[in-house]
Amino acid sequence: MIAAVLTSAVFLFGAPEGADARVSPVLLFLTADDVRDVEGHLTYEANAIRQQGNVDRGGHDNWRLDRPFLAVPTEDGAYWVYGEHFGAAGERDQEHPWVIVRGKTRDGKSLETFEELYASAPKTRWLIEAGVVRNEATGELLFFKWARYDGKSHALWGFRSQDGVVWDYVKQAPLYTDHDGFGTMWEPRSGRILNYQGTMQPFKKKFPDNVGGEQRRVLSIRSSTDGVNWSRLEDVGEGGLIVPDERDPEELEFYRMMAFPYGGRYIAAVDLYTPSRLTPYEHGPHYMTEWWVSDDAVNWQRPWRGLEAQGACPYVMKMPPMWIGREMLWWVGTTVYALPEYRIASVGCRANGAFTTTPFRMPRGPLLLNADLQKRISFYQGSYIMAALLDENGDVLPGYAAERCLFREGDDTRLPLVWRDEDGETRDGTAYAGRTVALRFYFADARLYAVTTPTDTN
Repeated sequence: MIAAVLTSAVFLFGAPEGADARVSPVLLFLTADDVRDVEGHLTYEANAIRQQGNVDRGGHDNWRLDRPFLAVPTEDGAYWVYGEHFGAAGERDQEHPWVIVRGKTRDGKSLETFEELYASAPKTRWLIEAGVVRNEATGELLFFKWARYDGKSHALWGFRSQDGVVWDYVKQAPLYTDHDGFGTMWEPRSGRILNYQGTMQPFKKKFPDNVGGEQRRVLSIRSSTDGVNWSRLEDVGEGGLIVPDERDPEELEFYRMMAFPYGGRYIAAVDLYTPSRLTPYEHGPHYMTEWWVSDDAVNWQRPWRGLEAQGACPYVMKMPPMWIGREMLWWVGTTVYALPEYRIASVGCRANGAFTTTPFRMPRGPLLLNADLQKRISFYQGSYIMAALLDENGDVLPGYAAERCLFREGDDTRLPLVWRDEDGETRDGTAYAGRTVALRFYFADARLYAVTTPTDTN
């Protein structure tokens, strides 16, 4: 019998209304927790972001965007991408002077307009780290920026804007002090801002670096509903800290973390770091960037160790993706990186495999399969996917047997799941809208990423 546990609600933040209809995930296939009644040797793989080229400046030769942080949808179907650019060290009596900027894009790959909005105050020892988040409860934008503080530590400062144009200090004092590596995200379920905050943990290091040999960089989580008053979550990891484990190199550290909502769950790109024996007491090299996943944005899993999430990207991503057309798009500096929609990770099997999904409530709209049936030379071509639709007891619904829904080829984020009768008539499952159902997939040499439905029917 299928347990009566339905998939969680889907949150869709940051998507503009456009000509390309959006889809909502009904099911995501990320880890072994997403499948049951498994047959065969299933694999759980992730993908690295892929470079698409530089942002087309559109004649805006003065455009400077060193760090894009957040893409905010506009009423006319575009995005404002907020970020900052740096001045020369020492300019305006600052260590790292900066300007809040924004650029408008409709396709995620070209610039329509560009504006400089707010310049940093003089005589301040600003650091490089910063971030932008939108309080979805109020619509307020918040820009967070780190500076040196009291000669020993780092302090986070806040700036706010109601319209995205006029900015001012949140308050004339730091919000809190800590290490400057961080990432910020609006968490829709709890209605709060989460800062994934780099912090220091006492630790005897094998290779001392610029912070010495008696402490290492790990992660904590800070929470705020207004961007002004912050508290540290204590029910996280070990004593409120997210730390490396026994599977990691002894010298591994967690430097920073950028998280974003992903179909009712959360994905994070985490910057891993190791000091080097070649440069004692100096800042070491960054190790790699790793995808993490979470159901609640607080407790995180690391199922894809060893995959470089950044691919060939020379710097960490600092923004959530823009969802445009059938792609997820990130700007890193002035370069565009992408993945097809909902293709961060998948379940696959090279030989014959099968699994049943978690139960879900059948939507009013059709089901679309996000999958890649691998293309190989003819001698090795054996890809297929079959799908059966099950009732709440795990029995195949009449007319929805697996052999009636068969794919032999295809690489698409929206393959229609339809079941064909002998006379050629098709069914799409919508007759069972509102009922608890599940899918059972049989497949070989394929990767399955998600099942979605048009957003306006979910």
